[in-house]
Amino acid sequence: MDDVPGRVAGENDFLPKLLGITVVDNPNQSHPYRLTQLSQRIGLPSWRAANHLLNRITDEKGIDLRSSDNRYHCKIRPGTRRRAWLASGHTKEPRS
Repeated sequence: MDDVPGRVAGENDFLPKLLGITVVDNPNQSHPYRLTQLSQRIGLPSWRAANHLLNRITDEKGIDLRSSDNRYHCKIRPGTRRRAWLASGHTKEPRS
């Protein structure tokens, strides 16, 4: 227990763990964009264009970015039946 002050100062999640507080990632902070907003950010005309690109990535590369939560995508359930998909800012710069 001698190194507790040092660990509290040096490790971001040590104090919450010590106090029994859970550190929760907030998808609204880490993945703030709906598909429409992501489309606007990267210079596409609509959410359908971004959806088309995501489907192309799946078809051509075999990588389904929406199949699980990851650094690019997070699925949330805002109600009991609906699901919403949020995108992170881990994209290339907007097109000019």
